[in-house]
Amino acid sequence: MNFLKRAVLSIARRPGKSLILFLVILIIGNLIAGTVAVRQATSQSEEIAKRSLGANVSIGIDDQALMKAYEAGEEPVITGPSAELIEELGARPEVRRFDYTLTTSLISRSLKNYQPEDGSVGMVMGPGGEEEAAYFNLRGTRYAPILLIEEGKLSLTEGRVFTEEDITEGRLVTVIPDMVAETNGLHVGDTIVLTNEIQNYAAAVNADTGEISEADIEVADSHDVALEVIGIFTLNSGAIEPSADDETNGNRLAIDQAAMAESELYYTLYVPIKVAQTEDEFINEGYRRLAEENGEPWADDKYQPYYTPLYLLNSIDDLEGFEQAATERLPQYYRVLSAQSQYEQVAAPIEDIQRIVGVGLVVAVIAALVIISLVVVLFLRDRRREFGIYLSLGVRKPAVMGQVLIEVLIVAAVALVIALFTGNLISGGISQQMIDGQLAAQEEQLMYGASASYVYYGGDASLLMQNLSLEDVLEDYQVGLSVPYVLTFLGLGLGCVVLSCIAPLLYVLNLKPKKILM
Repeated sequence: MNFLKRAVLSIARRPGKSLILFLVILIIGNLIAGTVAVRQATSQSEEIAKRSLGANVSIGIDDQALMKAYEAGEEPVITGPSAELIEELGARPEVRRFDYTLTTSLISRSLKNYQPEDGSVGMVMGPGGEEEAAYFNLRGTRYAPILLIEEGKLSLTEGRVFTEEDITEGRLVTVIPDMVAETNGLHVGDTIVLTNEIQNYAAAVNADTGEISEADIEVADSHDVALEVIGIFTLNSGAIEPSADDETNGNRLAIDQAAMAESELYYTLYVPIKVAQTEDEFINEGYRRLAEENGEPWADDKYQPYYTPLYLLNSIDDLEGFEQAATERLPQYYRVLSAQSQYEQVAAPIEDIQRIVGVGLVVAVIAALVIISLVVVLFLRDRRREFGIYLSLGVRKPAVMGQVLIEVLIVAAVALVIALFTGNLISGGISQQMIDGQLAAQEEQLMYGASASYVYYGGDASLLMQNLSLEDVLEDYQVGLSVPYVLTFLGLGLGCVVLSCIAPLLYVLNLKPKKILM
């Protein structure tokens, strides 16, 4: 009779002890199955969420580092990344496409701002108390075709985008939104005139009250900028709308961010970056001279343009390499801004659950090793005479050890298969309760206006960098049977059983048949 057949008969002859071993493994198997199921679900949710955020990155001020410097009593000097550094990073192999923009504001006395039905947008008072004048953002772009159009956020409805010659030569051409074109009756080939003014507010300040009189504001310097309209664009439907979850849950921050990004386009005119830089430098130098004349301090002796870079990486797998390379080169108090970093803030509840089940998994594995080992050892002590007979009849010790291992594995396999399903059901219910509690806590925070889920990146980055909410993460959180879950659980469960049998097998190995049968 081979040891495999003896193992099966041994289980059948001892149903009580086999049942006890079965129940022990079933209980521990449920613990392991539950923790494995939750870990698989959280890992899957994290992977889906991060990939949905995409691999777009920007560069901006590190608010936390800056805050620490102020708290330490320092006076940090902030110097943004240069155009040369931005382009060097854009040439890295991880980057498939990049751009950097510079935005400055000019006034127009001949054009009007588009006015949506829900309120006014882009209205300022002109100098000297004149009637309302419209202002527009000149967004200088380094990337000729306009990145938002290539990425499907905007569509060109008329005319053309910039050529590389337009960009490098700094030609006075512009691509405008359809809202501006319709409001002012503009078409491709028309010329629009904007005014760049340096306004002296010091002359309008009341010495007694400190209030500014609009009528007394003086224009210290100005010049006109004539731009030829070469293209008209429109915002694609759904390009920057808040998610359905945000609308349903009344997440005002997310809704306001989408509205801000959309309204900004109402008065944004795209120009070659050299055009925007010339006007931005004119403003900077004009106010610097004005500050000197008024005896006021001016922080920067040299003009430093504030660029908003945007890098589109080849894939999410390139993010870590690019972030590491960029961080080593960036000026102090600057960091890589990635939508991926939002996951750490938004999905903190998921991370908490993952840490809890991680500890639970370690505890369950240790408990399995100890308890199963003790149970098997106790059962084997009652079978010393049986093993002594086998050994005295010439059965080799490896065959006896194999029989013991097969007995335990047969019982364990049945228990683990059942635990595979029951543990999944139990963990699904428990984790759902934990998630509901986290959502309730977040809703309470939102009632008091506390949320760090949304970031406004500025410029084109705000339209190409995704935002994330806890609901977005939890939408992909599903505890269920999957191939990775089944393989991980069975491998871990059977591995624990095999390791638990090491001590009992050593006990069998040390048996002396003559001593047992005396």
